[in-house]
Amino acid sequence: MVNIYTIWNETSTGVLNDIEAVAKVVKNYPALLIVDAISGIGASELKVDEWGLDIVCGGSQKAVSAPTGVAFISISKKAWESIEQSNIPKFYFDLVAARKYVEKNPPQTPWTPGISIIVAMNKALDMFFEEGKEKVYLRHRVNALAVQKACEKLGLECLVNDPAARGVSVTSLKVPEGIDGKQLTKTMRVKYGVTIAGGQGKLTGLIFRIGHLGYVGIFDVLTAISALEFALKEQNWNFELGAGIVEVQKVFWENNYMSE
Repeated sequence: MVNIYTIWNETSTGVLNDIEAVAKVVKNYPALLIVDAISGIGASELKVDEWGLDIVCGGSQKAVSAPTGVAFISISKKAWESIEQSNIPKFYFDLVAARKYVEKNPPQTPWTPGISIIVAMNKALDMFFEEGKEKVYLRHRVNALAVQKACEKLGLECLVNDPAARGVSVTSLKVPEGIDGKQLTKTMRVKYGVTIAGGQGKLTGLIFRIGHLGYVGIFDVLTAISALEFALKEQNWNFELGAGIVEVQKVFWENNYMSE
């Protein structure tokens, strides 16, 4: 069987792939659709069963807002049939063994888990459901829109041209001509206490990335944009100081976020 591996939300580029469209194609073939949804789960809705996703992998450290160290996975009936027939050598990643232990009363894991990390993730999930998933998704959408609109006001260009293909977890921006991307991220981190990421691989030095996923709100975004403005001014980038901050405030206000 040929399996299809894809990423829902790419943190390296800021692209949100149309998994629903991919699933509609894959379902016509004897293949499993395996989705890396690590940075998307908790930021926006992924309709696993409705779209027919066979295996979806998630992680605790991104939009779920928990510490690093826990992975979770959903598996369709079709995928289980394939897993049960697999003769590939495995031990720690034996999903059949994991399922047997989950079905025990009380549920268990086959091997010793990171208890403290799981407790932390449970707390993060409590916070997620207390806020309400629709409000969480709204917060992520508004965070992303605020960052993108603010950066446009500063004369910056998103790597992803199509707004519909931009994820709500991270925004990737092109490093403008005449700006040192590495110095930009260093200045923000060292001088202003705001950590953003540069590009990876072929995009090293060509983009920088602003994350707005997880436990992030308006004042985190305001702080990040303020630091970005100062760091850009230090490299003599031409824009009106404060323009990005005003845009962040407008986006939050116009989307009724502040009345929640």
